[in-house]
Amino acid sequence: MRSYICLDSSVLIKLLVREENSDKAALLIERVLNNKQTVVLPSFAWAEIGSVLRKKISKKMITLEQAEIAWESFSSLGILEFIIRRRHRQSNLNKFSNKTTIVLR
Repeated sequence: MRSYICLDSSVLIKLLVREENSDKAALLIERVLNNKQTVVLPSFAWAEIGSVLRKKISKKMITLEQAEIAWESFSSLGILEFIIRRRHRQSNLNKFSNKTTIVLR
């Protein structure tokens, strides 16, 4: 078994907002944690999460308050701070890439 797993933003959304297959996403994360795997996300996961939350609000699938709670939960993972630090460091080198990964432990 690999020591890491790359998650799509659709899995994160299912953890942040109750929807179809949220239970399966929760089981996956439980398995990942039990196996002590590292979670890797694309560097643009924050944009995808924000976009999906906005769409869910506009379609009245969730309220603004629910979206804010979901965003706060996502933000508390520390991903945004990692991206900002990484971009700053790479902008000094002028080599920012969308292929940057984010690691959660």
